[in-house]
Amino acid sequence: MESGRAGGERRDMKWTRTTTTLLVGLHELETLAYPFVAGLLVERLIERDWSGFLASTLVLLTLPILEGVLYWGRETGSYLWSESRGAELRRRLLQHLLRVPLLRYLQSKTGDLLNRCVEDVRLLTEHDRLNLEGFRSALAIVVMAGLLATQHWLLLITVLGNGVIYLIESAVLTPRVRALFGKSMTQLDRSNEYLRERLEILPLTRFSGSIAWELRQYEQIQRDGLVIQRRQALLNLIVRAVAGATLALNALLVYTVSGWLLVRGEISLGSLVISTAYMLRIAMASSQLFEWYRKSVAARLCQERVQGVLDLPEEGQLDAAGEVERLETLELREVGFAYPGRPQVLTDVSMTLERGEIVALVGSSGSGKSTLVDLILGLHPVQEGRVLVNGSVALDALNIGAWRRRIAFAPQFPYFFSDTVAYNLSYGRPGLSPAALERMAERFGVHELILRRAGGYQTRIVAQAGFSGGQRQRFGLVRTCLVEDPHLIILDEPTSALDSVTERRVMEIVAELKARAPVLLIAHRLSTVMYADRVVVLHEGRVAEQGTHAELLRGRGRYAELYSRELAHARGAAAEERSAALAEGASG
Repeated sequence: MESGRAGGERRDMKWTRTTTTLLVGLHELETLAYPFVAGLLVERLIERDWSGFLASTLVLLTLPILEGVLYWGRETGSYLWSESRGAELRRRLLQHLLRVPLLRYLQSKTGDLLNRCVEDVRLLTEHDRLNLEGFRSALAIVVMAGLLATQHWLLLITVLGNGVIYLIESAVLTPRVRALFGKSMTQLDRSNEYLRERLEILPLTRFSGSIAWELRQYEQIQRDGLVIQRRQALLNLIVRAVAGATLALNALLVYTVSGWLLVRGEISLGSLVISTAYMLRIAMASSQLFEWYRKSVAARLCQERVQGVLDLPEEGQLDAAGEVERLETLELREVGFAYPGRPQVLTDVSMTLERGEIVALVGSSGSGKSTLVDLILGLHPVQEGRVLVNGSVALDALNIGAWRRRIAFAPQFPYFFSDTVAYNLSYGRPGLSPAALERMAERFGVHELILRRAGGYQTRIVAQAGFSGGQRQRFGLVRTCLVEDPHLIILDEPTSALDSVTERRVMEIVAELKARAPVLLIAHRLSTVMYADRVVVLHEGRVAEQGTHAELLRGRGRYAELYSRELAHARGAAAEERSAALAEGASG
C-alpha cells in the first residue's frame, strides 16, 4: 500500500513537471512574440497597411492577457513541482536514516546530518525552480538565435561572440564559487552542531557558571563564519559586476551592429526593432544562464552532501524474511563486542533467558550491561559468538524490524516527544483504545495523576518539564507493558527514580510479566534484584558469576561484594536520616 501511494505521488510529480516545463516554454515563446509583432506593426505603419496595422495592434494588446495566464500557470506549476520534489527527498532521507545502523550515528555529528536534511534540501528545492528558469533562458537563446539568423548573419555572429565571453567568465569564477560555498556549508554544520550540543547540556552550562565562556566560543565560531561570508559576498559582487559589464558591452554591440546594418540598408526599420529587442533579450538570457550555472555549482555540492547521507549503509536485517512466533529461550553464546577504535566491551559472554523467569543483570558502571542489551535489540551486529533464538535460530537471520516490534523495552531514562501524554504512552500503537491505555495507567498508579492535569491525557509533555523523574519512569513502564504479545521484556533500572512503596507496586506487576515472556532486569538496587529468579553478574565485560541471590551471597564473589557495598550505603543513609531527625527534635 505504501509503495502504491509512493508510485502515485511520483506519477503526479512527473505530470506536474511535464506540464510546468510546457508552460515555461509557451510563456517564453509568448514573450518572444512581443518584438516580432512590434516589428510587424512598424512595417505595416510604414507601408500604410492599416488592416495589417490594426491586426498587429490587437495581437499586441492580447499578448499581456495571455502572458498573465501563462505566467500564473508557470509559477504555480514550478512551486508545486519543486516543493513536491523537496518533500519526497526529505521523506527518502528520513526513511533511510531510520534504517542506518546505530553505530554510524555514534560516529556522526547530529548537527551535520540535520543541516544536510534541512538546509541542503531547501537549497536543492530552490534550485529546482531555478532549473526551469535555466531552461527558459536556453530556449530563448536558441529560438532568438534562429530568428536573428533569418534577419542577418552578422547579428548571429555578434550573439555568439557574447556567449564566448560568458563561457570564459564561468571557467574563471566557477571553481572559486564552489570552494567558498563548500566552506560556508561546512561552517554552518559546525555552528549548528555546537548550538545543538549546548542546548542539550544547558543545565550543566548554567550551574557550572560557564555561560560567558560558551558565548565566547560561539562568537568565535560566528566570526569564522563571517570571514567566509565576506569572501562570498565579495565574490558575488565581482560576479555581478562582471555580468553587468558584459551585459552593457552586449547592448553596445547590439546597437552598433544593428545601426550599422540599417545605415547600409541591409535590414529594414522593422527588422531593426525585432533584431535589437532579440539581441538584448539574448544578452539578458545569457546573463541569466550564467547565473543559473553559477548557482548550479552550489546545488551540485548540496546534492553530493545529501547523496552522502543516502549512501550510508542500511541495516541488512530489516529486509530479512525470518521471524519467530513465540520465544521460549534466548541464548547468548560466547558473545564478544567492541566499538570501533575502542577496547573490548564484551568478552566471551554466555547466558540464557527463558520464558517464565526474571533474570537480573547486575554490574558496576562500564561493565557492558547497556551494550549487551543493544546486541539483544539488534542495534549492533554481534562480532564474536552468536545470539540464538529458541536454541537454533541465529538472531542475525531474523527480520530485525519485526524482532524489535515484539520486544518491550523500558530504558532507565524514557524518551518522550513534545506531544500529549496519550501520544507518548501509546507511541507505536495507533490502534490502541483509550480504555486499554487507561487500564494500564491505573495499574502503575498514574491514571489519577494524569487526570489531575487540566488537559488530562491531552496534556502536553514538553522537554524535561511538567512531570517528575519518577512519574516519567512510570509513564515509560506503561508504554512498555502495552506492547502486544512481546517476545522479550527488558527493563533498565525500572525503579531507580521511585520510592519504596511505588517500587514494590511496580515490581509486583513485573513479576506477573514473566508468564508472558522472559524478563531481563538491569538493576543495582537490592530491593529490585530480590524479585529475580536468577542473577547474572557482569564485570569488565565478562560474566563473573550467575545463580540465585542466595547462591551468589554464599559464594562470596563479586555479587556479594556489590551487595555488601550497597547494604553499607543504605545503613549509612538511614543513620544520617536518624541523626537529622534527632537534631531537629532537639532544636525544637
